[in-house]
Amino acid sequence: GGIVNSNGSLSETGEIASRTSARWRPVDSLAIEGGVTWAFNFLEGGSSATLDGVAQIIPGSQARVEETRTAALLSLDWTPHDRLAISLGGRVEQFSLDSSNAPDQTLSLSEALPRATVSYTMNTGWIWRWRTEREVAQLYLGRFLAATDLTTEISTSGAATLEPERKWVNELSLERRFGEAGLFRLTFSEERIENPVAAVPLADGSIRPVNIGPETVRELTGRLEW
Repeated sequence: GGIVNSNGSLSETGEIASRTSARWRPVDSLAIEGGVTWAFNFLEGGSSATLDGVAQIIPGSQARVEETRTAALLSLDWTPHDRLAISLGGRVEQFSLDSSNAPDQTLSLSEALPRATVSYTMNTGWIWRWRTEREVAQLYLGRFLAATDLTTEISTSGAATLEPERKWVNELSLERRFGEAGLFRLTFSEERIENPVAAVPLADGSIRPVNIGPETVRELTGRLEW
């Protein structure tokens, strides 16, 4: 028979998370909430590939990565008028990452993540809603484990280290409900991503996930339900 390409991978993942919060409503129109969260995620695994009968040596074919996040939260929800609702808040988050692909490097970041939402209901029943928020995305830990696509015969090395994507999200929407379940919504959104993750070609022909330069994504979407 001919030479057969093959690949395989085996990984174990886990997550432990906890959250403690308290909510206080001094008056009917105002609610204040604070809390603390903690989360630990890990991935450990191995992968292998054979192309044209030759075993491939790919960085990150054996990997373990651990991610820890701790955050303090505070939010304020205020309804000064039955047509106006304001939500302000945010959190301060501490992030750390350890990867066997970069054993001498521990990535540690701290970030303040404010957010604000304002909604206003007009006499006609249409609702305007504006939101701005600072976000830190969840890392996909599978990027730290090497993989090979047998169709293209391209290998993806496991990431050495990655920062979670950080971005500002701005959104303006107009919506109207009708009937028992009807909804029309038009939304314009803008995401300004400071450090998106992308697969970058390396000199040996493989690719590796890394953080790259900033990018902006704008979308106009519509939604209709009845």
